[in-house]
Amino acid sequence: MQTQEELFARIVADVVDGVATDADVAELNAMFDENPQWLEKYVDQCDAHYLLQWRLTPATGVPQIESIELPEAVVASRRNNPLWLSRVAAGVAIAATAAIAFWLGTWWIATTKLIATVNLIATVTRLDDVEWADGNQESQHGSRLTPGTIAASAGTCELTLDSGVVVACEAPFELELVDPMRINLVTGRLRAKVPPHAKGFAIDTRDSWLVDQGTEFGVDASKQGGTSVFVFDGKVDVQAKSHHKQTAIRRLLRGEALRMMVNESSMERVMQIVSEDSRLGWSTDSSDSLISVADNIRGPDSLKYYEVVPRGFAEDVMAFVDRPYEWNGINNRGLPPMLRGADYVKTFIDDRHASTIRITLTIMEPVDLFVFLDDRAAPPEWLLRDFEDTGEKIGLDEKPTEFYPGGDRLGVGPGDSVDQIYHVWRRQLQEPGMVALGAISGSSGRGGGRRSMYGIAARRLPVDASVAP
Repeated sequence: MQTQEELFARIVADVVDGVATDADVAELNAMFDENPQWLEKYVDQCDAHYLLQWRLTPATGVPQIESIELPEAVVASRRNNPLWLSRVAAGVAIAATAAIAFWLGTWWIATTKLIATVNLIATVTRLDDVEWADGNQESQHGSRLTPGTIAASAGTCELTLDSGVVVACEAPFELELVDPMRINLVTGRLRAKVPPHAKGFAIDTRDSWLVDQGTEFGVDASKQGGTSVFVFDGKVDVQAKSHHKQTAIRRLLRGEALRMMVNESSMERVMQIVSEDSRLGWSTDSSDSLISVADNIRGPDSLKYYEVVPRGFAEDVMAFVDRPYEWNGINNRGLPPMLRGADYVKTFIDDRHASTIRITLTIMEPVDLFVFLDDRAAPPEWLLRDFEDTGEKIGLDEKPTEFYPGGDRLGVGPGDSVDQIYHVWRRQLQEPGMVALGAISGSSGRGGGRRSMYGIAARRLPVDASVAP
């Protein structure tokens, strides 16, 4: 028997393909009346489809379309949000082409004056040592910008679009401002922070189309070809461009990244990123870190990335890529001195149950290598064999998430809101090389099956350090 989720998925697929029947439309309206969350899900799915597909279908006029009648309670709750109205305009185009859905969305935006009649669409809100490219208009802090090209050869630039989207760009870069809800990134790196009311913000590159679904994300468009996308929070819908065929739309969630090549119409995983002290806060260049990381369990459908943070281990730093948890000292003494300022790796908390995982670390120079093990888990054989327990402990502060909505706020500072205790294990490595870490799922410990994934850190050895006994 078909579940309600399966029925919904089938009808939405027929809607975007233009083959939905009158009975399908009636059934969908009934679901909206029963639970407005079905409408939210419907608009989310149509969002990505229409905002991406309009580019592939040339506009040929404005045919009559059949609309879904929205429940009055839903309409009333959203009436004052023009960006949501633009999304509904795209979403309710049951029998329309993607081009017509885009036309309707644009009409809604224009009528709510999101695009000002004077055609000023963004403001320069920060400049750090920027050198503008030859022939580029030299904007100053506070300058108002019209649609057009912006390019710089050095420095970083922050733009705030009139939609509320904040875009930080690192030179060298070249981009085109299209309107408050869309830019074309020709080349360079950027980080975009999109407020909830600007959901649907889009970025076009040579290799891909991206549509934000309420998030913070990074994009790297290479001059040699290829676009990489990294989601730091929320979700983004992406589609690789192809000269030969239409490619699938892929939704990236927090902690996921991929790289796309237009000539190959392919998507591939990006294994890691490196945090850096800059306006963008990230890079794919690992030359500044002591560690690089890879694993053996990510198949072609997995797009999770590790994050390496050079010299970043401190109070209240994020512990995992896929959860907003933080490392802390367990009391007011704070973190153990040997860990402060260490390079560390944000792993995936969901790998705590991966029985076959093998994480391979490439160590660039002599280091003390640390593994943090949840004290609810028994030490696995590989840890007992290759590492020593230092006797030091650190804490994990667990913030409520969509997965576990109960609990308290994140604390600030050492000893505040520590939910789990981790033991610190160490291995001294006198030479660069590779180190393999295994799973913890085979050990039950006092927590039974309840535990979190281990953490990883490394600190450079002094030049005259001797091998530990």
